[in-house]
Amino acid sequence: MDGQAAAVRCFAIARFKRPEKKGKANFTGDAQTGIVKSADGNETSFNKVYPADSKAWPLYTESLQSHITRTLEGRNVCLCVVGTSTSGIDDLVFGGNSDKGVIKEATSSIYAMIESSNRDFCCSLSVCHVSSDIVVDLLCPSEEKGLEVVPARKGYSVSNQSFLVVRNEGELLTFIDQGLKVHRELLKQSQVNVRPQMVIDFKVESQPKGNHVDKINSGGLRICLIESGKTALAVDNGLRSLQTVVQSLAVGNDAATSVPYASSSLTKIMSQNLGGNSETVFIAALDSQGNKENTSQVISLVSSGSKVTNHPANNKSMVTSEILILRKEIRAARGKMQLGNP
Repeated sequence: MDGQAAAVRCFAIARFKRPEKKGKANFTGDAQTGIVKSADGNETSFNKVYPADSKAWPLYTESLQSHITRTLEGRNVCLCVVGTSTSGIDDLVFGGNSDKGVIKEATSSIYAMIESSNRDFCCSLSVCHVSSDIVVDLLCPSEEKGLEVVPARKGYSVSNQSFLVVRNEGELLTFIDQGLKVHRELLKQSQVNVRPQMVIDFKVESQPKGNHVDKINSGGLRICLIESGKTALAVDNGLRSLQTVVQSLAVGNDAATSVPYASSSLTKIMSQNLGGNSETVFIAALDSQGNKENTSQVISLVSSGSKVTNHPANNKSMVTSEILILRKEIRAARGKMQLGNP
């Protein structure tokens, strides 16, 4: 880790989808004041509010790009996107309705910077499906019982989690699309009261070109897609646990022993993104005409996220260029084995 990590508040965004029909709005947002208001008069503050006619591009350039591109400097960055099933959360993240979506905007920026950089990069990707306490590797879904989230030196890690080497932007988007298809198939099989989450991890390691010994930057971008179903948010164990952890941290309880990270696989995975070494941005995907109870809980969760304090720092370690090359080759070989390629 490079230098003393400064205390930084998480960032909270509200983004409304375009209404599908005319009618009374249960929720409205004011881009000038950053206030989301319910029909019964309750007001909630966000760092930024994007109205229904905005696309992912302004949201990305104004509120996300400066965070995401710091992954190339060795920073851990997390986007936690929360919304109901009617909020347009998939279109916001993956694109649709003539909108590129946050992921495509992010990958375009990252790879444009990689191509113009004077550093050597090793990029890898993992995509997981998190349902209650079961974690499924979506790129290599061979573990019938799922993967286990275990204690690590800092926080938790997913045992036997696959990271496939990614050589370019097109390959990255192909792998994400592959994982998304499996995730959607698993969604069809899930219980009505349980809405599984999707976690995308993109690791980036880099070193100056031509240097045999130097500090390696080791950053990562995590995107957590957290969608509540038609029932109340509270019935989903992962969402309920996330809300409890966020509220605990929001009131200033930053002692690791008293924050209930261990209450679900989702909060274990996100432990470093909530109060730890990460820049974290919460995004509430909102439907102005959506279910009042579900939408209110999404608003409360994401708004509370802006009160959580993290301690992000650039992650650097001394390594030889030969080790970086070997890491890249090992990950590529593992990826071929897991995908069944010769």
